[in-house]
Amino acid sequence: MAEPLTCLIVDDEPLAVELLVGYVDRTPGLVAGGAFTDPIAAFRRLEQGGIDVVLTDIRMPELSGLQLIKLAGPRCAFIIVSAHPEHAIDGFELDVADYLQ
Repeated sequence: MAEPLTCLIVDDEPLAVELLVGYVDRTPGLVAGGAFTDPIAAFRRLEQGGIDVVLTDIRMPELSGLQLIKLAGPRCAFIIVSAHPEHAIDGFELDVADYLQ
């Protein structure tokens, strides 16, 4: 059996973080490696390594999801989770793995 993918969850809305953690916990092959409402703290965790995929919102204070993706570079896959479809093209231009609305 393959090792599970470690996911980092980043959203400034606590309820969204809680829901995403629940989805990850119920998905075989995934394990939560951290959940953050502060994107800067999430980036610090990402720098420590061991994260395979990041589920991130776009609109967050101090550091947007798109800025987070640019800062992180190709160290892991990103999936944008946003209610705002106008950001999908921006995400795919940054080579995100997927965009969930």
